[in-house]
Amino acid sequence: LADPSDPAHSNPVATSKNDVDDSDLYYFRPMMLFQRDKFKLLFTYQHQHEWSQGPDQDSYPGGPAPTSFSPSGDPPNAAFGNPGFQGQTNPTFDQAFPSKFKEYQTGDFILQPLTRNIDVGSIETSYDLGFATLTSVTSGFDTISHSVDDSSGFYQASLGFFYEGYPRTLLYSTRAYRDYAFTEEIRLVSKSTGPLTYSLGFFYDQDRNHLHQEDNMEGYTVYEAAQGFGGTGTDLGYVDDREIKFQDLAGFGELTWHVTPKWQVTGGVRVFRQDADIQSTIELPICGSSCDSVAGSSNPLGITVGSEREITKKALMKFNSSYEFAPHFLSYFTFSQGERRGGANGTPTLGPFAENPVFSFYQPDTVDNYELGIKGRVGGRFEFSSAFYWVVWHNPQVQVSTPDGSFPAIVNGKGARSRGIDLEARYKVNDKITLSATYGYVDASLTAPIIVLPTYNPDGSVHTKGDVYGQSGTHLPGTPTHTASIGVDYVTPIQDGLTLDAHTDISYRSGMTTDLTPAVNVNLDGFAMLNASVGVNRDAWRAALFADNITNTRGVLGAENPDEYDVRALNNRLSRPLTIGFRFGYKYR
Repeated sequence: LADPSDPAHSNPVATSKNDVDDSDLYYFRPMMLFQRDKFKLLFTYQHQHEWSQGPDQDSYPGGPAPTSFSPSGDPPNAAFGNPGFQGQTNPTFDQAFPSKFKEYQTGDFILQPLTRNIDVGSIETSYDLGFATLTSVTSGFDTISHSVDDSSGFYQASLGFFYEGYPRTLLYSTRAYRDYAFTEEIRLVSKSTGPLTYSLGFFYDQDRNHLHQEDNMEGYTVYEAAQGFGGTGTDLGYVDDREIKFQDLAGFGELTWHVTPKWQVTGGVRVFRQDADIQSTIELPICGSSCDSVAGSSNPLGITVGSEREITKKALMKFNSSYEFAPHFLSYFTFSQGERRGGANGTPTLGPFAENPVFSFYQPDTVDNYELGIKGRVGGRFEFSSAFYWVVWHNPQVQVSTPDGSFPAIVNGKGARSRGIDLEARYKVNDKITLSATYGYVDASLTAPIIVLPTYNPDGSVHTKGDVYGQSGTHLPGTPTHTASIGVDYVTPIQDGLTLDAHTDISYRSGMTTDLTPAVNVNLDGFAMLNASVGVNRDAWRAALFADNITNTRGVLGAENPDEYDVRALNNRLSRPLTIGFRFGYKYR
């Protein structure tokens, strides 16, 4: 504190720090292959460690709105649409933590470190039975992460009235996450040279993940004591604890008919049963017992408990046909189906933050994918592929913010569709120079509005609010309409077994939206990036110098709307700036 003797009114001590997005990553990946006669065994393992001091984001340009609350009684400011609670000013605090920022400056109050460890392993065995190959793949992974985030700006804009008068709005979120799974797949693939070939298989997956999040308003209990009034007795503002146990049991098969040497037709089916057990607990101490939704309880922590067991049984179909209509030219059509499992949001259903029960859980969504394409090779130098696709999305899962408590949640829409084209080309100019290019176009939008209706009390008053999260025809967020890239590779021998290789490429993505709801959406501009590298090779060794984002383009990948968040929470997720480095590698054979 700037004045430790006055915890009721003192501002914090402000500091600044450069390079708050420093990060380290290393991994270790051994592989072992054993092969004898008809038997083969492949063992693979990878351990990866990640650490970052903070995310790649900035708060540019910020805005004129205040960044803090003042003591009670100061005049309100309607900038956040809630006069009397939010937007109150504290000039000395705002001077210490300005509301306007330059590029690559962030208004976060604290460092936001992330540590993650990932372990992945697999054992693949196969045996040649003569008429078919029998393969077993046993695998598993374990991911553990811990992170800290500055949520002060979100609380000020959404829940600040609970902390009215507190002069140091600093709230940090700690998250601990673990996800681990065991998977077994057995496949039998025929080796027949006749008109019919087949593959049969069995798949089993058992997955568990656990998330625990705690939000703490730093120093709030000390402030309460200094003011001489009782409160929650804890800095804890919010707890989200959820655990999901998931099991997938499936059988699958494909049958291919080689109608002629140039034409084949394949049909496939996957039949599965998925069991998901979901447990969710939310605590809102600042709301107290009025937010307690446990029957017969009045817990001062404001506990909401949700649980559900979801069983999904479904058959997914696949159809493919390809035809070689000229030497080295292939046309194809594919129809396939996919499914994504549902889950729980665990939002409260009682108290001042009661949400519509529709937010408590979300259901699986499915897609029907249609793809038509042509690929080919001309003269041994030019290769290309082109595809047109149309994806019909049923019950799409969409990330939203709830209307009463601004909780993050997933809801199901009615429908969406995505259609587009993908083009790729590669041309070998000579033995040294190769050119490559890609282009993608996608038109992805809702085909029906996403509406959550309000609920009402017996007296006709509103119990939970409703909202419209997207209209029919709204473009799906996070999907640029156009993407393109051009690359050049140059390879030439130097001397004594050394080879020089150089590469450069430029990629482009058009603008995109960030949210289905116009009031929350931000329209992001498109951008292009230029990369290059040059290296030398000899046998299994390679050393290279590289430069990514040579033009130091500030590419914005995500952003918040200033009308919805405090200016310090306007964190733009950014692409990496100009990065220069050296790579050294050795391939062990």
